[in-house]
Amino acid sequence: MATKRWRSTGGLYHIRNKRMRMMDAEWENERREENQLREEIVRPSTSQLAQSTSIASDEPESFDHIVQGSSLHESDHRDDDASVCTDFDDIANCYDDMDDTLSNLSEDSESSVHDAEDRDKRIKEKLRFWALSSKTTHFALSSLLKILKAETNFNLPKDARTLLKTPSSTSTVIKDIGGGQFWYNGVSNCLKAYFTNLNPNHSTVWLDFSMDGLPIHNSGPTQLWPILMRVCDLPQAPIFVVAIFCGKSKPSSAEEFLRQLVTELNELQSDGIDLSGSMFKVRINTILADTPARAFVKGIIGHSGHDSCLKCTERTRYDHLSRRIYFVGIDAPNRTDALFRDGTYRGHIRHSTPLIDLANFDMIMDIPTTDRLHLVDLGVMRHLMRSWRSGAFGEQYKWDRADVGFITSVMESVKLPSEVPRKLRGIQHLNFWKGTEFKNFLHYPSIVALKDTLPREAYEHFKLLFCSITIFSSPAHEQYYELAHQMLEQFVQDYATLYGESTITSNVHNLKHMYDDVCRFGVLDDYSTYPFEGMLQSIKHLIRTGNNIIPQLINRVREFDNMNITGSRADQDSHTYPIIAMKQNRSTLHVRKNFMLRQGQRDQWYLLKNNMIMKFKNAAESDGNVTVEGQYFLRQRSYFMRPCNSAFLNIYCVGLEDLSEETYTVGIDNIKCKLVTVSSADESMVVLPLLHTLV
Repeated sequence: MATKRWRSTGGLYHIRNKRMRMMDAEWENERREENQLREEIVRPSTSQLAQSTSIASDEPESFDHIVQGSSLHESDHRDDDASVCTDFDDIANCYDDMDDTLSNLSEDSESSVHDAEDRDKRIKEKLRFWALSSKTTHFALSSLLKILKAETNFNLPKDARTLLKTPSSTSTVIKDIGGGQFWYNGVSNCLKAYFTNLNPNHSTVWLDFSMDGLPIHNSGPTQLWPILMRVCDLPQAPIFVVAIFCGKSKPSSAEEFLRQLVTELNELQSDGIDLSGSMFKVRINTILADTPARAFVKGIIGHSGHDSCLKCTERTRYDHLSRRIYFVGIDAPNRTDALFRDGTYRGHIRHSTPLIDLANFDMIMDIPTTDRLHLVDLGVMRHLMRSWRSGAFGEQYKWDRADVGFITSVMESVKLPSEVPRKLRGIQHLNFWKGTEFKNFLHYPSIVALKDTLPREAYEHFKLLFCSITIFSSPAHEQYYELAHQMLEQFVQDYATLYGESTITSNVHNLKHMYDDVCRFGVLDDYSTYPFEGMLQSIKHLIRTGNNIIPQLINRVREFDNMNITGSRADQDSHTYPIIAMKQNRSTLHVRKNFMLRQGQRDQWYLLKNNMIMKFKNAAESDGNVTVEGQYFLRQRSYFMRPCNSAFLNIYCVGLEDLSEETYTVGIDNIKCKLVTVSSADESMVVLPLLHTLV
């Protein structure tokens, strides 16, 4: 009760300020005494500096979650995942460099003024990098600056806001629109901030945009609607924050939310953009969003309407027994951009949208409906698994306790490679699975785990989904895209036969449009919202209090803009592959980025271009040529033959007893992909390609 009273009356803060004043007085007294006993300034030890900075925060988080050029960078491609990265090494290097600078302080007493200015500039950059990467508060950073100013001869500011170049005012850039507050940062500002010291790889800058809602609290209606952007074909570039809306609900007007974006994009497409003294064209690749957000920005009816499909004119029916809206048929004509702009689809369009005025943009084709996160992983796959577990499809398809135990045992036996960011959890945690967990289960253990736990017809039906999604997930399978399209159409048709007509939801229906989206935008991960979803969580973590949310976000974004590390981030993965690293007489081979081979169950299996399955033993380099030595299997066979030969997808079944004792050495150019192993019920081993390594 006393703590609550102190917080409400401000007593806690008075006590804190009083103690800080006492500390300042003690520091001043100590400084006077030390100045009398020494003739020159003594630098603080590294342990003292670490002790001073420990009040700021815990261990710094990965810099992949930091805004750069009005941005924060995520992970994976991923929703809430902790990916394998080396950004902690960058922060550690900053500490090492700072220690080196401090250790040379006494030696630089006779250095020139110019050298001192350069030293101060470096220290400021390192402190700014550390403060932002570790999410240090302004209060903690200001306290550290006071210590450094008192105990060193660095020319540092007294206040954190000066060091971080925090904007003094944000009221002029925030405007009120229907439902809340809106800040428009701008496409040009984002690109120019990032491309300060480098140029894009191509003459045309292709952009992806994402728009989605994000609740800030579990106990209130306040939510954010950011407009995010990324540069296509530039994976090292972060996700950019183009605009942010904050209100009690989503924006009430698409016109107010999108008009500034459309106007600026039309100007950029017409005039181009000057980046580092060179002119570049600007084009829009796609706009990505989940189903409700797509309906809002396009001004169409929601997914529960009778004419709701964004791609075709197939209408829905209402099942009074299950109280569901469902689709019937797969042969309806596709919608066209011309008819959409003419207003022909009266039952489909609810209100006008500024996107109609966007140049060089197809309202039908350039807004995909098959984002794998929402459609496949958190859509069809999650619904299938939850229905099989709960028995929603009928008792004949329900998993019993033995089935759940078997599936969990298969999943526990899988040692996913080091490149996979999130590991698998058992079926008992199914309600808490993230999107990447459904993704990893689909691509690797599912084909083994479900074989003996589903009726035969349901398992054969699932293999249609497994094979088609596997094909659409790798450019190496491009020759099978048409086959995958036929599989998905068969999957949608048989779905109604197995589980009932009323189960054909919008997610199941949209699977038939995946072929068109993949042919237009590339494999599923090329137009996935995984990076944007991770970015949304990073934006949420920038909020420190529940008041003045938009000003807080503007300050954090601007602080990251002012951190001059663009060039170093762009060159972060400038390694020349392959790389061989030795540790305790064991070699680790980095074949290329995110592809590593070393001894151990997780990372030792790979496939050659002649389809030999290998177990890694060693790697060596001679005269610039890298060779790989490994054991091979004397026999291997396809794991299934329907709906296609699994060998077409590089999926095989082997027995450990068939592993050769002799080794086989090949050049690194003969490696096709890395493999994931899954133990099957007959004690054999099923090997599947790690899809992003497949060439």
